[in-house]
Amino acid sequence: MKQLGIVFVVALLCVPSLAQAQRAGWLSDAVDLKEGDIVTVVIDEQTEARERVSEVGSSRRGLSTNLSADINGESTFGATSIGTGLNADSRNVGEAGRTGDLFGVVSTRVIEVDENGLATIEGKKMVTIDGRKQEISVTGVVRPEDLSSRNVIQSSRLADASIQYEGVDIQPKKGIFGKILSILWP
Repeated sequence: MKQLGIVFVVALLCVPSLAQAQRAGWLSDAVDLKEGDIVTVVIDEQTEARERVSEVGSSRRGLSTNLSADINGESTFGATSIGTGLNADSRNVGEAGRTGDLFGVVSTRVIEVDENGLATIEGKKMVTIDGRKQEISVTGVVRPEDLSSRNVIQSSRLADASIQYEGVDIQPKKGIFGKILSILWP
């Protein structure tokens, strides 16, 4: 019985686990990727953009004319004056802001591995919720050392990443009366 236990332990040490079998070597953290392998991408993206524009303008114009003639100290034409003026001030202020969050998990496929071991991945996920189609697509380049032992990578670790989300706008459905009213009254 003791010999059977020793043989079992030796067999376990000689056969690598599934996670180790995917590794490039016993001492390496890099996964040995090849075309067709599946890589799971955990998407956790936040973006924020702000813009503020301020413009101040001022304009002033004036025109003035005087005409007078003096003969021997007496004014024969009289004092005549013509004047016009224009003052204008304007101030324009604008502010815009936009934030976006995208969370999801997409399984991608390795489509190419270059000579340095960098893998190009691409994948899509289509989900239909309440009759509305939503699609997330991911492409990018993965370094093998960034992958977990289960072939999972965070979207922030992708090089040349392209993450796209397309979906139908969520709006309430309009009846016939609502459609006619929206034509007449925007």
